[in-house]
This record gives sequence, structure tokens and C-alpha cells, in this order.
Amino acid sequence: MAGILRRAATLGLAGVVWSLAAAGPARADLITLVVDLDGAQVVGGGDPDGSGTANFQFDTSNSTVAHAISTDNIDFPLLNIFIGLAPPGANGPHVIDFGPFTVGGFVFSSEVPSILANPSLYYVQIDNEAFPSGAIRGQFRAVPEPSSLALLGLGLGGALVAIRPPRRRDA
Repeated sequence: MAGILRRAATLGLAGVVWSLAAAGPARADLITLVVDLDGAQVVGGGDPDGSGTANFQFDTSNSTVAHAISTDNIDFPLLNIFIGLAPPGANGPHVIDFGPFTVGGFVFSSEVPSILANPSLYYVQIDNEAFPSGAIRGQFRAVPEPSSLALLGLGLGGALVAIRPPRRRDA
């Protein structure tokens, strides 16, 4: 009996792994990424007491992005808000410019698939008159695919339950 349970658990685990590999990542039309901003992340130094939070909603069906950004302790007027392409500690080209607007509707960008494929290579920066080379900045972080991780965890949990040794019965 124990051999049958082990074989079933092994086949079940193999099925979970195969379905993850065959299915690929889950698809969604809207993906939200949140970025923490501060002056310490600006290359060359930004506003030392400035901070903020940037919320981006990417629509994968039409390659658009909308944003809503809140800031603390930075001076207005803002000069520009943009997404740039560079790793932490480096500046790079602007790939999406939002102008000085902290809230904006969907903007088309052919960069949306690239940003979502490797978000940690992109950053958000806000420039103002006091810090025209960057008041606050934050790097996008890679986000694990929640449905894939949940499915893997469920499969592994089920396999562990199935292969646990049988309980002894006291007579």
C-alpha cells in the first residue's frame, strides 16, 4: 500500500511540474506594480528627505500604462516624471515620460512588454526645480507569478501528505 501511495505522489508531483512548464505564466490584462521612491536612490544624490510611492497599472492587451504617484517632502513644481532603463546606481534613457503629472491615464508605450518581462532593469524618477537631475527615484522589483507559486506550493504540499509514513496503531 505504501508503495502505491509513493508512486501516486511521484506521478502527482510530476504532473504539477509538467503543468507548470507547459502552461507558462498566467496571463492577465492588467498588472499593477508599486515602487517606493526616495532621494537616496538617485544617482549623484537627490532630495535627502524626499520620498514617495508610485503606482503603475500596465495594460498588456494594448501596451499602455497609467500612474498615480504620491510624494512627501519634495518641492513643487515638478519638471518631469519618467520610467528609465538602467539597473540600480546607474542612469539610463527615458523610455516613458509622464511630464510633471502625478496622476495620468493610460499612455501607449511599446516598452510595456519589456518592462513587465524584466522590471528590475527599470526605474522611476521624479525631477523638480531644486533637483533637476532627480529628486526621488525607485527601482521596479521583479514580482513572482503568484498563481504559479501557489500551484507549486499546493502540489508539493499534497505530495508531502501523500508520502508521509502511515501512523502506527497501538493494539
